[in-house]
Amino acid sequence: MLKLTLPLLQDTRSNQALDLNTKIDKTTSLFVFCTVFTLVTIPVLLSANLLDLRMLDGMPIWHKPLRFAFSLMLHFLTLSLLMKLVIPKMREAKRIKWVAYAAVMSLWFELSYIIIQAAKGRRSHFNFETPIENALYGLMGIGAFFLVLISFLVGIMIWRYGYKDNSGLRYGAIIGLIAGSVLTLIFAGFMSTDPTYIKQKLTLEASVIPYLGWSKVTGDYKPAHFVATHMMQLIPLIGMWLDKAKLGKKFSNLMGKKNATVLFAFIFITLAIALFVQALYGIPFIKS
Repeated sequence: MLKLTLPLLQDTRSNQALDLNTKIDKTTSLFVFCTVFTLVTIPVLLSANLLDLRMLDGMPIWHKPLRFAFSLMLHFLTLSLLMKLVIPKMREAKRIKWVAYAAVMSLWFELSYIIIQAAKGRRSHFNFETPIENALYGLMGIGAFFLVLISFLVGIMIWRYGYKDNSGLRYGAIIGLIAGSVLTLIFAGFMSTDPTYIKQKLTLEASVIPYLGWSKVTGDYKPAHFVATHMMQLIPLIGMWLDKAKLGKKFSNLMGKKNATVLFAFIFITLAIALFVQALYGIPFIKS
């Protein structure tokens, strides 16, 4: 039986350690499998990037598959670890398990299609040139929805069915997953349906920031999307910092862990919204 070993979390109300060295549940095992799957693809994509020097939209053609593989690996690693904040009997509730299955299938489809399109020298996103590519891009949108929905649901589960301790990690997980998921859906939805962005800004032969692919000559929604997506990792990490680090403990003693976590979350949310507004006004993240 597969086991997942994590550090003990301290329940500050009962002063008893919550033993997380337990048998892994089916939902978490799906997240772990996806983490390993994406991790294995990274060296393959790195090799392809070294051997294949073709360019697409101003950057090496294998940068997008690499970027997505790294991002999805972090996404499912985060879910694998934070799921242990939910009480055991709720980890396999139908409401979370079936969405987890949908997210796994979405991962396989999205990453496979992005890799196939890169190998063919064609865009995976915003590609309406053929009926099949148009249809597959629509399916990618559905897949992306499930990839974000699962993180939102994990955040809700931690909030409603998690261990009720006063840890910064718990507050960071709840706020990071829920707020990050909502903002990601808003920005991604706006980006994928804005005709001006798709038909004009995206088709400009623009210089871009290496690897990230963010435009240096026009407004780009991707920086806002990036911040929103990675709030799901950063805010829980800040919560752990408030719990464990010497400076973090001083900060949380001054403000309280909940207030301190909310403050940092507010900073990230404000940054994401500011970057989104910047893109709306056509201002690049960094000018060339």
